[in-house]
Order: sequence, then C-alpha cells, then structure tokens
Amino acid sequence: MSRKRKHSSLWTHFTEENDNKKAKCKHCSTLISIAGGSNGNLTRHMKTKHALISLKVERQPKIISVLNSVQSNQSTSDSGNNISFSSNVAESQQTMNEYIRRPPAIRKVEQIDKQVVKMVTKGHHALRIVEETEMQKLIELVSHCPGYQLPSRKTLPENLKSRIHEEIKADVSNKVQA
Repeated sequence: MSRKRKHSSLWTHFTEENDNKKAKCKHCSTLISIAGGSNGNLTRHMKTKHALISLKVERQPKIISVLNSVQSNQSTSDSGNNISFSSNVAESQQTMNEYIRRPPAIRKVEQIDKQVVKMVTKGHHALRIVEETEMQKLIELVSHCPGYQLPSRKTLPENLKSRIHEEIKADVSNKVQA
C-alpha cells in the first residue's frame, strides 16, 4: 500500500486512519471521511468545530531565518544559556474580530434570503424594505444576539412604543432647540 504525500497544512491537525479513507482529528478525535481525496471535509470540520484554531502555517524560510537569528544571538551572548530573540506572535494568531466577523455559511445565507423573500411576499411589503436603514440595523443587531425573541404584537404598543416615542420626541426637541 502506497501512501500519498499530504501537502496541505490541514494535516498538522489530523492523522490518517482506516486505509486512507478516514482522518482522525487530533483535537477532538472525530473521524472524518476523506475517501473522495478532497480536504473539504477536513476544512469544514476545523472551521465549524475548532474555529479558534488558526489554520495558517508559517513557511519554512521564516523558520530558518528565526533559527539563524537564534544562532547568531547565542554566539554573541556571554553565556550560552541566554538566548533572546523576538518573534511576531500577532502575525500567526487569529484575532477575536476574525472569529466573530467570519462570513456565514452558504446554506445559512440561502435560508435567510429565502425567509426574507417569504416575509416580503406573504406580508405584502415593498421590496425596498431590505434597503431601509432601520431594517438593516435590525438585522445587524439580531445577527449578534442569537437568543433574541421578537416581542409580541401586544407588547409593542403597550410597553415599547410609548417609551421609544418619548425618546424620539426628546431627541427632536433637543435638535430644534439647538
């Protein structure tokens, strides 16, 4: 049995199992099918289950340059035990912004688009509703608050409408006085 050489950096997170038909995740021990020869399942697993783990791998020339700088620092150091060099850790670390603001999955986008079309058609709304700034703000806020529940039609006029009306009224009077 000949093993194909794995060139993708994804293979630093997986080991081959079951005669090259499955890969085992080193982080959670999940078996993932690779029977088709593609790395798509591996990529999908890493992005959905281990999103905080960076898939970027530093290239060989950079490692060699770091080793060279360590050797030069070691040779110029008074004692061979003091090795000092700086590496840019921020280059390889994933920022919280990249994690939080990652693009949604294609299936999720399709579901949301389908629901927007249903809302517009069944509610007899104008198509321009998706271009209104207040609708866009609503979608942006709700997308960052997955547990949010819409208020009922009774709650809107009883509690929220009067409070928001007072806020807008105060804002307009401040603008008129200025």
